[in-house]
Amino acid sequence: MRKVYLDNSATTRTDTRVADKIYEMLTVEYGNPSSLHGMGARAYQCLGTARHQAAKMISADTSSIYFTSGGTESNNLAILGGAVGNLAAGGRLVTTQLEHSSVSAPFARLEKEGYTVTRVPPRKDTHRMAAGDIVDAVDGDTSLVSLMYVNNETGEILPVRETVQGIRKKNPHTLIHCDCVQGFGKVPFKLFEMDVDMLSASAHKLYGPKGVGCLFVKDRSRIEPRIFGGKQESGLKPGTENTALIAGFGAACDLALVHIRENYAHVLGLRDMLVRELGRMEGIHINSPLGGSPYILNVSYSGHSSDEIVSFMSSSGIYISAGSACSKGARSHVIEAMGYSEDIIRSAVRISLSHENTQEDIRCFLEALGRMGRKECG
Repeated sequence: MRKVYLDNSATTRTDTRVADKIYEMLTVEYGNPSSLHGMGARAYQCLGTARHQAAKMISADTSSIYFTSGGTESNNLAILGGAVGNLAAGGRLVTTQLEHSSVSAPFARLEKEGYTVTRVPPRKDTHRMAAGDIVDAVDGDTSLVSLMYVNNETGEILPVRETVQGIRKKNPHTLIHCDCVQGFGKVPFKLFEMDVDMLSASAHKLYGPKGVGCLFVKDRSRIEPRIFGGKQESGLKPGTENTALIAGFGAACDLALVHIRENYAHVLGLRDMLVRELGRMEGIHINSPLGGSPYILNVSYSGHSSDEIVSFMSSSGIYISAGSACSKGARSHVIEAMGYSEDIIRSAVRISLSHENTQEDIRCFLEALGRMGRKECG
């Protein structure tokens, strides 16, 4: 049976060149980067190289990149650390109803601690976020705003540039954080165009290893650490750095940056093929905006539950998801917030593409979906 992996938003395959770099760091350059001898110095140099590789992706200063264990830690550090570090600006916080749980959960925690949290919904007529709605939620007491760049369930590209510009005019003291986990290395993002204060990324979404990510911080003085006990990463993320995974992350960044436009074009062609063919099938509803990231397509198949579709596809050797991997198959809060009907919500699945996918992969998925429909009719 042919295996077709269409769950690349959950995680990607680690590129063999990245794995080779990780192996080298584990077996050859395995020194502690805080050690003062030669091996430690070489390990520290590898950290600097990886920091520069990650910084290049978003045109950031190398010194503004801090390595973490992944997107969840980066988001938590930005939100919890940013809210405390910028408390003088006020106790009001703003986010959207579409955020990943690693963003929504820290906000819920801060709310319990006495912060006022505004969660801006998408517009019901377009099912999309509007920059004006987020800006309108900001006032003179807003210390922090967090919004994602690419939605992890639908691929919607949120209006980060327009939102940042509006917030800067309304309250220049507000910290702005962007969860860029699903866009980093896939959809171009440059800080000279989208002037956020903090940005989160994760290696395993762009063919790097699991367990490592980074946080861009424009002004270190405005964010407080959440872990204490060392001077690594300028005290923002203390503890011995995982040099092997960090070097792998850096290698993945270099590969992604070189091929970002050709990979995007390839995946866009696959997404358009998928949308075109799905449009010919009965009972299919496309939930993703077609102007979003081509790497993610969310669809509903009327009359079937999300779990049923995922299970049938898995039995056919095709791997998709019912939404965010972190949700463990729970009902999609994103599709619900977008204002769709109960049938669409309960039958929503996510197909997430990679530059390694082919037209044959798409045909296999469509054929399996057709078999599922015929089985129902039979």
